[in-house]
Amino acid sequence: MAGPSAEDIIHAFARAVRDSLEKGESVRVPGLGRFDIEHRQSQMVETDEGEATMAPPRDVISFTPDSGTTS
Repeated sequence: MAGPSAEDIIHAFARAVRDSLEKGESVRVPGLGRFDIEHRQSQMVETDEGEATMAPPRDVISFTPDSGTTS
């Protein structure tokens, strides 16, 4: 009986991180870093045609590597 594939493990990890972030929880992975949700306010942006438009507020995923993982 074969164990789960690497792809299955990666998908399960991504699902677990996404589920926690959707609940508003930070996710810390020892030796890797921390995933958080940051709220971005609406802001003026320029379109490809040069027109100014207002981008809506949104939540984005941020990642902060553990201090030992940067070179």
